[in-house]
Amino acid sequence: MYMMKGKAEVIVGMQWGDEGKGRVADAITPKSDVIVRYQGGANSGHTVIVEGKKYIFHILPSGMLYSGKTCVVGNGVALDPDRLFEELDELSSQGMDRARLIVSGSAHVVMPYHKILDQFEESKGLKRRQGTTEQGIGPCYVDKFGRTGIRVCDLMHPDMLRDKLDYILGLKNQIITRIYDEKPISFDALYDKATGYTTKSRFPSMPFTIKPWHGRKDYPFTSATARRSLRRP
Repeated sequence: MYMMKGKAEVIVGMQWGDEGKGRVADAITPKSDVIVRYQGGANSGHTVIVEGKKYIFHILPSGMLYSGKTCVVGNGVALDPDRLFEELDELSSQGMDRARLIVSGSAHVVMPYHKILDQFEESKGLKRRQGTTEQGIGPCYVDKFGRTGIRVCDLMHPDMLRDKLDYILGLKNQIITRIYDEKPISFDALYDKATGYTTKSRFPSMPFTIKPWHGRKDYPFTSATARRSLRRP
């Protein structure tokens, strides 16, 4: 998405990926002010070539390569913090983290159990594999719609995070142990990893926008389309 003269233009892939969305976004970025990744996860990649060098983005908008731009990871993104920091570190090492980054506090976080469940579902579930990338994207969205997900803003509040993880991990471990006959996930290890995200060098300094996903507090919605996800605040 890019904004110009008070308007927003939206790039939507109507197939199953590989349509060239990244190239289109990169082509219009120079004349844009704000570049937004509004949904999706780290299973996809956008490849762009700038100044003769190839860059592959999984979480960050490709506008990060341009100075004076504002890049946004929106509330519809299934955010994998590990991949986010990897991309930031890689860009920083090359001196290419030129834009200002904003991460929505309402974006849902891909947790370790999401990836584990994704892997189990592929290897031990249906007789026919669904062919996912096993990055936990689907299970993360399942939790989002089920209102049992962890959001970026939850990582900022350790006590609240502990309570939510205690409940959620209890549910996930029942699936892991009773359905897939595997060892349960350690709460302490999971909690330490989650709270560790806030100690990353860049995470505390990132500006966060804490907004409801859709609807009002008393009338929450769990439906999302490209148009609704991109509605004006």
